[in-house]
Amino acid sequence: MSGFFKFLLIVAIFVLVYLKFIKKTEDTVIEKSGDNILDMYKNSVKYHKEFDTSSQINSLPQVKFNNPLALFSSAIPWKGKKQSNTGKLEFFIDSVWGLRAGTNNFTNSYLKKGINNVVDIVKKYTGNKVESSPSFKNYLSVLSKYGFTRVSIINESNKREFLFAVSVAEFGKPLFTQEKFNSMYLIAQSL
Repeated sequence: MSGFFKFLLIVAIFVLVYLKFIKKTEDTVIEKSGDNILDMYKNSVKYHKEFDTSSQINSLPQVKFNNPLALFSSAIPWKGKKQSNTGKLEFFIDSVWGLRAGTNNFTNSYLKKGINNVVDIVKKYTGNKVESSPSFKNYLSVLSKYGFTRVSIINESNKREFLFAVSVAEFGKPLFTQEKFNSMYLIAQSL
């Protein structure tokens, strides 16, 4: 069996297991404080922790709030959103739900509105309109490490890779391997 087919089989199994837990726990997860889908998943199958264990990284709001794309708080009733007063960022029951919301937000607020080149996306995403500022240059520098230049156009065919690069830019380093992010992305799109 080729490596590609093994990967597809693993992703399919992961999706089925994950969806089974969502179906069983969808209504009870939000009611039980301290429980979430990711905890149940960790307890049921072998789980490899991908997070950096340094307190500096784990204390970042994006990690604590399961929000890999740093989606700002809003009144939008995202699926998987936890009701809490976290302040600036949305809070999700696990990172897959956070990635789903962030991806949907990116598609609807950027791509469907014609905001698809890297410079315009970074200006809107960061709220920083000054291209010569250190933070703007740093964001572009991180994106360029993943093949996205100032003139790159983002569309459905490269959106997943771009959002992985955005998550790295938001955290300052990858919290997930590319393979884990891709699996999370596929699951998020199926929810």
